[in-house]
Amino acid sequence: RSGMTLDEIERRLKNPDQAPPSPKQQQQQKQQQRKPEAAAAVVEAPPKKEAPKVEVGQSMGVKRDPMSMIKKASKAPELSQEKRQKQEKPLDFLVQAAAVDPATKWRRVFQLGSKSEILCVVKQPEGVDGPTNISLITDNANHLVLHWGTSKPGSRDWRRPTENIRPEGTVALEGGSACESDFQNCEDAECDVEIAGAKVPLQRITLTIPPGSEDVGGLTFVLRSADQTRWYRDANGNFFIPVPTKRGEEVEATDPMSRFQNDLERNIADAECNHHQWTLMHRYHKAADIINEVLDGFFEVDTTVAMADIYVWLRYSASRQLTWQRNYNTQPRILSAAQERLTHTIARAHSKTTGEAHEWVRLMLSCVGRGGDGQRIRDEILHIMHRNHIPEKKGTWMEEWHQKLHNNTTPDDVPICSAYIAFLEANGDRNAYWRVLSDAGITRQRLESFDRPVVCEPEWFGEGKKDTLIREFRNYLGILKAVHSGADLQAAAGNVGNSLPGNARGHLGYVTTHINSPQILPFLEAAVEAR
Repeated sequence: RSGMTLDEIERRLKNPDQAPPSPKQQQQQKQQQRKPEAAAAVVEAPPKKEAPKVEVGQSMGVKRDPMSMIKKASKAPELSQEKRQKQEKPLDFLVQAAAVDPATKWRRVFQLGSKSEILCVVKQPEGVDGPTNISLITDNANHLVLHWGTSKPGSRDWRRPTENIRPEGTVALEGGSACESDFQNCEDAECDVEIAGAKVPLQRITLTIPPGSEDVGGLTFVLRSADQTRWYRDANGNFFIPVPTKRGEEVEATDPMSRFQNDLERNIADAECNHHQWTLMHRYHKAADIINEVLDGFFEVDTTVAMADIYVWLRYSASRQLTWQRNYNTQPRILSAAQERLTHTIARAHSKTTGEAHEWVRLMLSCVGRGGDGQRIRDEILHIMHRNHIPEKKGTWMEEWHQKLHNNTTPDDVPICSAYIAFLEANGDRNAYWRVLSDAGITRQRLESFDRPVVCEPEWFGEGKKDTLIREFRNYLGILKAVHSGADLQAAAGNVGNSLPGNARGHLGYVTTHINSPQILPFLEAAVEAR
């Protein structure tokens, strides 16, 4: 029957002779039914339960000797006879000859891609009072052109070389401070090199700096192929060859770079201090290049010392002691690609090192995010704003943070997002927002110092959007952590997935699902067993 409740239908079926209630009686019955519901609605909510007290808990019954958990130094893995022999390279003989020549004042091998090298040697047979001979020899298969200039002592700025320094055939480029000189085929006896029975053609170019050239402190250059299809640089910068002079020795005595113990440390300090444009992206690419150079033996530094130096460098960066952005904006996808490259380089170094160097390399992973889909950082914040009808209005906190994310996302965005979630959960209490930022070491001054500054405080959009925004930004926090947080346990556990053996997977699953559990002992045991 239309408009009748089940109870009314049941009564009519049991008492068919009974007259149906009038509309007024029906209304009174409905009002009486609503009274208990209304009374229940005004019942006070039960008091919040107190957080359970932390307790030891019951052991899982794991019996293990704590001393067995300490990793002992292991010997280098046994290599086959073929791998034990160092691979011979075309320039090896020339490198050894330059090393034993007393006239050699400086030498270095630079990598040109993955298949060729260039040896740069500075010789002064008569000391600093005589001429300086600079020789560049390469086994690159392309015919190369030297794109070069000179620098003053203590500087790496380009200056046009004077004519008495330029080799024959040098072309001075118009509108700049560089010259270009062609490499020539090396026909000398020392260039007669064979690898596996095949002769390797070498190219050479030699420059002579006459005595008394005190204003020449170095040679700055890059290389290009003659057909201009390839350019070669030292990582993302220029190659540099220092030229010893009396004035240069005086400059070096007061040069802060001379205080560093080795070329690796000077290389890092020079990149941090002397680049006008510098961001996390540049630092990650430079770190990857330096790690590869250490593994290939380009620095005359013990591997353990080198890896310790690189870890300290990355640790200073992760703790905000080094600048994260200087005169350059980096899109999220470009930054995440640099992070991913560095992460893969560290993983490669981990497989090629042993002992203490092995541990330093492992610690590097805690200082850099793993990279990933950085474009999602840029896209998802816009989707959140559009789905929740939040306008892109200048002068609001959301728009300022959105602009920062688009132009230069950094690991700071992880605690910023956490602070905004705390703000939402506290029903718009800005004290909760600042409390989370303060715990993460982010001050108002730091927010305002960004190239895209965040000067406003977050706005409250009302109870209607609270739950939706909390859910949206918790998901967004996961995206930020996936890119920026290398030491995030949840992200790491999700990435290894089914690659772990069964027992380890079970212990790790217990840890990730009991992070807030008050039962301490079983949690620690599971963590130790998973490790």
